[in-house]
Amino acid sequence: AYGRGNAGDDAILEAILQEMRSIDPDMPITVLSKNPKNTRLTYRVRALHRSNFFGWHRAMSHSKLYINGGGSLIQDVTSRRSLWYYLNNISTAKRLGCRVQMYGCADPALILSPAEEDEVDSALLQAGIPPHGKYICFALRHWKGFDEKAPLFGKAAAYAYETYGLTPVFVSVERHSDPS
Repeated sequence: AYGRGNAGDDAILEAILQEMRSIDPDMPITVLSKNPKNTRLTYRVRALHRSNFFGWHRAMSHSKLYINGGGSLIQDVTSRRSLWYYLNNISTAKRLGCRVQMYGCADPALILSPAEEDEVDSALLQAGIPPHGKYICFALRHWKGFDEKAPLFGKAAAYAYETYGLTPVFVSVERHSDPS
């Protein structure tokens, strides 16, 4: 789901690229993306639209490794099409002679190097949040049963503030679908 503006997916892609480039900084990498131009410019990789099956097939026929990267790719919660899409990609890659790696069944974004302090300060200022405060961040996603559990997050935020002096900050992970 790269190229959709999902911060979690972008962090996973960045972690994969960081690891691959630590092995070989000149390794040619092609990424399937919903927004190939943005992905190409942001991550300095070749990028194809995720529905460009001919381009994808051509790239895979010249590749040695297909990385199926991301947290919850093999699932049918978003739709069964998602499940079949990723399973088809894996199957096609294997048929074309690629090895397949399932990367990030846990969250590989945790291995990313921390952002530089001035980047963090800039992001906080753009969001209207004073830098150098004491914050606790909540990145909530809407899921089945979320509405009945939502008050618990409010209580957790109040507890963190009252007990530890942490100001709660709620951030959107995926701009187009997360509540603001």
